[in-house]
Amino acid sequence: MTHEPLREALLRYYSTLLGGLLQASLFFVLSTSAIVRAEEPRTSVTWENMRALIRKSNPEIQIARQSTEAAQADLERAGLKPNPTLTLSDSSWKFNRSPLGYATDVSARIDQTIERGGKLRLRQKQSTALFESTQLELLRAERQIMTRLASSIVDLDSARLKLKASREISATLERAAAIARKRLSAGDLSEVAADRVSTDAIRALNDITLAQGDLLDAEQALKLLFGANRLSGQDLQNIDVNTLPAPPVAELVVNADEPSVTVDPRTPELLAAKRREAAAQAGVELAQSQRTRDVSVGLQVEKQPFTGGAFLGVSVSFPLLIFNDYSADIRRASSDQISAELDTRRLESQIQSDQVRLRYGLRLATEREVRLQDQALPVAVRNSKAVEFSFQRGAASVLEVLDAERTLRSVQIEVISARADRLRTATAFALILDPSLLGHEKPTP
Repeated sequence: MTHEPLREALLRYYSTLLGGLLQASLFFVLSTSAIVRAEEPRTSVTWENMRALIRKSNPEIQIARQSTEAAQADLERAGLKPNPTLTLSDSSWKFNRSPLGYATDVSARIDQTIERGGKLRLRQKQSTALFESTQLELLRAERQIMTRLASSIVDLDSARLKLKASREISATLERAAAIARKRLSAGDLSEVAADRVSTDAIRALNDITLAQGDLLDAEQALKLLFGANRLSGQDLQNIDVNTLPAPPVAELVVNADEPSVTVDPRTPELLAAKRREAAAQAGVELAQSQRTRDVSVGLQVEKQPFTGGAFLGVSVSFPLLIFNDYSADIRRASSDQISAELDTRRLESQIQSDQVRLRYGLRLATEREVRLQDQALPVAVRNSKAVEFSFQRGAASVLEVLDAERTLRSVQIEVISARADRLRTATAFALILDPSLLGHEKPTP
């Protein structure tokens, strides 16, 4: 009994000691994991990562890929010959003396259509051209999706920059409102002027809310390109807009007096149009070949019931071009060929116009961004800081503060918009000039 207090004291001591050790261990583990997370490098989501993911998950690219699969099936079907036809018949039923017995003529016949005029070869030629056209159309669809992807990335980056600028302007106006309240308390500023600064500070908070909404819209538009929730919030945070493709500088050096450019014959749209033109030409030849009659050859074996012998018969049949000489089919195919040729020339002019527009649009957007970034923005920042400093010391009026902040915000938004225009135009131009940026080699004419 004399040892009971000692035992209880030891139990309390060791319990306290173990509890402290557990707390220290837990604190060490948590702090270590926090340090590890803090030291983990931020992995950027580059253009190559986004391009590889969107090619696998974008619904429109998947639909275009299915069109290619369908064209390949048509190509395989075009190389098949007509199936033979087997006919079995049992006729001339004649009952004999037995009520359960009967005797009939039994025959078996097989027919095979033999195509003439090179129809099989022409169908394969037409289907091959159409299959190659759908493959090139897949490249065009991928380029359009990649252009929309780049535009969505730029919109996301611009929304973030606008939100950042709105918060900076709001913080500046909050400081100005605090100074105005101090000057109002000191009797150095009228209540109307102080309320004016407070009103603009509240409006700046609303600008932050609108910028947050624009950022959410940009994130959802980008996610939509990847199908069902394939981008996490962390991926959106790690997107690097600086990895977007850009055209070579040499492409921007063009004489303004000569805006015409030479269209690359390896452009997917132009190559697809030429393949469709070749398919239309093969369609004309195929329609003309319909006037070469196909021949159907038949072989028949017949067994008669009374003679007990088997008879062999051969037949040949072919159509008579009396009511339909396929003139309408030939005219229709010729019209399709002319339309394909006109579409090729239209696409060539359109591609040339797009390249000229993007080239000079990129130059103008770059000049506008440089002018705003290097000239207008530094002046607006200096003016804002100087007016805020003067307002703190009572040397500037409320109108001067508000005007300086509005000017700064306007210039910041213009810089962000000019940067976005330059990035969108540069990416679209680069994707037109170099199809390999889509992850494919340049197609051959």
